[in-house]
Amino acid sequence: LTPLTAASIPLVVLPSDQDISSALARKVFESTMGQILFKPVLDYQDDSGYPYRFSFLFGRNYIIVIDSSSGDLSDQQFRWFKAELARGAAYPRILVVSHLPLAPLIAKDSGHIARAYKVTELLNRYRNAVFFCGHDPVFYNARYASARVVSVGGGTDDCPPLSGEQVCQGTTLTVVDTRGKQAARIHAVMGPDFERLMPSALHPATVDRYEAVGK
Repeated sequence: LTPLTAASIPLVVLPSDQDISSALARKVFESTMGQILFKPVLDYQDDSGYPYRFSFLFGRNYIIVIDSSSGDLSDQQFRWFKAELARGAAYPRILVVSHLPLAPLIAKDSGHIARAYKVTELLNRYRNAVFFCGHDPVFYNARYASARVVSVGGGTDDCPPLSGEQVCQGTTLTVVDTRGKQAARIHAVMGPDFERLMPSALHPATVDRYEAVGK
């Protein structure tokens, strides 16, 4: 965390499916990530559900963190998500952050959001919305049923290829440039030094139901 702190970059954490895999795991997550000393100082718009779901402003970006760790979003969270998207419509960009993807990006389906069509339907109402997800440790900048989606890649040695591909991407870091009022520019840089852009050969035109978009 030292480099982030030195650069005045706040660290925002959201739960994964492993973080709530048991009652003890959930208790540990809440007692560490939810404590006031860890909670970053941000312009929160709704932190009543912190550290599971919350929203905040960062520059001119309206950022919505949803809790997909259980595999689905409750009806209550859908209503909250719908209201938050409406609030974010006044800003140049809405960045939605979820642990689970809308659909698998690797051959072995290790989890995705159930009833993803409901999330997609909401996203499609807002042209300025981008959905970011983790879980599958691969980078992919794409559209899914017209919704803008970015899988942010992996920072571990676990290196499955994108579904239908053979080559491992390796360690990647996603960079999102949101300066000005233009659409976000999104690309991946590759480890271990993170000074090289990911080559287009590692970013295929389609992955199952996803269709790649330009950088």
